[in-house]
Amino acid sequence: MVELQERGFVDCMTKGAFSRKAPHATEWRLTWWSCDVTGELASKKFMSWGREKQNAVLKYPVAVSNQSHRAA
Repeated sequence: MVELQERGFVDCMTKGAFSRKAPHATEWRLTWWSCDVTGELASKKFMSWGREKQNAVLKYPVAVSNQSHRAA
């Protein structure tokens, strides 16, 4: 579930706890639908996941060797 949350597919609405008198599970919200509890619109956070990797600049560029292109 952590991976789904990190990638923006779900949001935790209510943290669950079994230490209470009335134990309950964690409540999750799917981000591609609007929330039926709060009325918040769909955030669709998952659509921007991975873009930071696409736009990242390499800190240490990879050197390409020309030796593999020699004629035999």
